[in-house]
Amino acid sequence: MSKLFRSKALRRFAITVFGVLAVGGAIPGTASAALAPSCASTSSSMPFARFLDLSRYTAVSGGSFENGAPGWTLERAGVVSGNESYSVAGGSSSLAIAAGGEASSPAFCAAIEQPTFRFFARNVSGHGALNVSVRYTNNEGDVHTIPVASLGLASGVLSNTSWSVSPVELLDLQVPMLAESLGSQLQVELVFQATGGAWQIDDVYYDPYSR
Repeated sequence: MSKLFRSKALRRFAITVFGVLAVGGAIPGTASAALAPSCASTSSSMPFARFLDLSRYTAVSGGSFENGAPGWTLERAGVVSGNESYSVAGGSSSLAIAAGGEASSPAFCAAIEQPTFRFFARNVSGHGALNVSVRYTNNEGDVHTIPVASLGLASGVLSNTSWSVSPVELLDLQVPMLAESLGSQLQVELVFQATGGAWQIDDVYYDPYSR
């Protein structure tokens, strides 16, 4: 069973469980209507079809890095020449993150109908990891950062220094993000941190499952 299939099956199970709790009153202030999509419609495509992922994805703003990195917050990171080798969005640029550097995407809307995200990455030097987190602010104004992935040669997620597509990474099954997004929408950022080596990323997408 593929990871994509498992993640979506788990998502459906989670939504069912939370739906039952909401209708039963176990989550105060929510109702069955809370499960309706809460983010505005966005244009989408199937950039990962060649990897047998037929989900429709929306590009994260500035995530192709063809016009700089507008809206991104960069520390020891910057746009460089060289597109990811699969050219799913075309172009000639990507984002380099030096060892110890960090890149945070512009905030975008996510709720339970946005379950996953993917991107391309390659290790440029060193043997460290590219750690990926989801950062969001809840309705009370509290900022949370949840680790979701660690890519690296040592972990076997990337086998060499060539460009590779990331696994399907989860957004909406992160707890407490899922519970806090019921009946509302959250503004989330993707945070990429390079540890022990330099990395490049390109063509960052998230999945509007409601499509």
